[in-house]
Amino acid sequence: MKITKLAVSAIIATSLTLPALSTQVDASATTVSVQKMSEKAFNNKVQTVKKEYTKIPVNIRAGYYINPQKQTITVVIKNLTKNVKYKNGIIKKFGKNNLIFKTALYSEQGLVKAKNHLEKYIDANNLKVVGYGTDIMSNKVYVQVVNNEKRTIKLLTEKFKSAAYQIEIISPEQAPRTE
Repeated sequence: MKITKLAVSAIIATSLTLPALSTQVDASATTVSVQKMSEKAFNNKVQTVKKEYTKIPVNIRAGYYINPQKQTITVVIKNLTKNVKYKNGIIKKFGKNNLIFKTALYSEQGLVKAKNHLEKYIDANNLKVVGYGTDIMSNKVYVQVVNNEKRTIKLLTEKFKSAAYQIEIISPEQAPRTE
């Protein structure tokens, strides 16, 4: 799938999606505050987290997201069965005050539920959306928007800026096509 300049990757808010994604979610996957540090210290922390992240087994690591303004680092762990905290390496090394840790349930069922959240939000806000769907192979929820529909893009990115799934906002001509 081609991604335009309008395309964005985000993480849908855990508080929004957790009830829909799993009936029993590990409570340890919580957001924690980060103590303010110097820019240099934070950058050093980021570099160390990146190195440690590679030690997490490939089949369960999903990504990390850095927010310099809030000085937070989110590590997302992919688990295909149930949400469990990754207890070694990066989490043990940095502790609760140094990064945000979230688990994500990556499954077809979870994607469909994420898509349902989008459908309801789109309908409730009368957004100008051409279409929406899921891409199981890349584990993405995609939204097709009318070209240059800035209100739609703004509302979607603000609503789903912190979450367990990636959202791609694309114009109709970049939409995935089946031959």
